[in-house]
Amino acid sequence: MGHELVVSALSGAPHQSGVKIAKPTVAIADKNPLVRSSLVEIRRGDGRFDVAVTAGSGAELFKYAGRPADLGIIAWNLPDLSGGDILAEFK
Repeated sequence: MGHELVVSALSGAPHQSGVKIAKPTVAIADKNPLVRSSLVEIRRGDGRFDVAVTAGSGAELFKYAGRPADLGIIAWNLPDLSGGDILAEFK
């Protein structure tokens, strides 16, 4: 039963109570547009996540800071900030 609940929550499928659980959201940041678009396709393609925001720099990512995300896929070396700097801001 525990695994069924996890699968249901990740898939956005209706829970046993009939209430649809929202999919987790992901923020993607990488300086390479091809990497960003590939990550978006992978995350959307598996159907378990909604992509909240994509960004090519730390500044662009912070511009969308009002959009909460459950998961961040952040390159370590962005043009203006490191992934570590970004993580420190979200602590």
